[in-house]
Amino acid sequence: MLGEEDLLRIMVQATLEHQVAIARRPRLTSGVVDAILETSDPAVMTALASNDTADISQTALNAMVEHARRIIAMRSPLARHPRLSSEMAVQLYTWVGESLKTAIVARFRLDPVMLEKAMADATRATAGFAPLPPVEAERNDMDRGLVEKLKSAGELRSGYLLRALREGHLNLFLHTLASLGGFELAILRRCIDSDQPELLALACAGVGIDRVAFHTILALVREWNQQKPGGGADGLNRAMGAFGPFDPETARAAFNQAANCP
Repeated sequence: MLGEEDLLRIMVQATLEHQVAIARRPRLTSGVVDAILETSDPAVMTALASNDTADISQTALNAMVEHARRIIAMRSPLARHPRLSSEMAVQLYTWVGESLKTAIVARFRLDPVMLEKAMADATRATAGFAPLPPVEAERNDMDRGLVEKLKSAGELRSGYLLRALREGHLNLFLHTLASLGGFELAILRRCIDSDQPELLALACAGVGIDRVAFHTILALVREWNQQKPGGGADGLNRAMGAFGPFDPETARAAFNQAANCP
């Protein structure tokens, strides 16, 4: 029953989850697609990339491929998108993982020489690629509001942490972790910028995340936070050692002490 004007109004006024729901709607019009591209929100953009029925022009799709440089979750759906051209596939090829590289080569029968050139060009471009700016105050307020709403409705659970990261929303992940564990947001931000991934491990253990799920969480946090928290392989080993035979309450207490929380 909702028309394009209704959806555009909701895009401006409603929550992030409403925007994601709109991006997933069948046969989405080009006007709404353009509005989504203007937001540049990772979660909404990822939902749009998975919408094969949306009216996405070649210009819009090309812009989405460019966004996939920084929004990891967009890469897989874009590689399978029916409107992806061979030129866009070459561009996408330069920043995807090995499995998607194989899929792109098989789908488009790409020339290895052309790919080598594209990779070299991308390397030069990435050398001067600026990092993402700090979280804007408006987006930060939206993330905090969403978490508070989910918590008040009894729907905020630890599984939301992994979902937020898979949709490329690191700030929402931090707000969720802070709310679930009663942690200070500023302390969590400082921890993920450190060389001590074991602090993040303790915080996650404190909200019921297990060792297996944390391995994925740490990889995604590093992807979205310029490979921080650091520590390399040794840091990973220390982080995995933080999942000892103790309950979440003990893990929270250990985090608060180790992170110098009051």
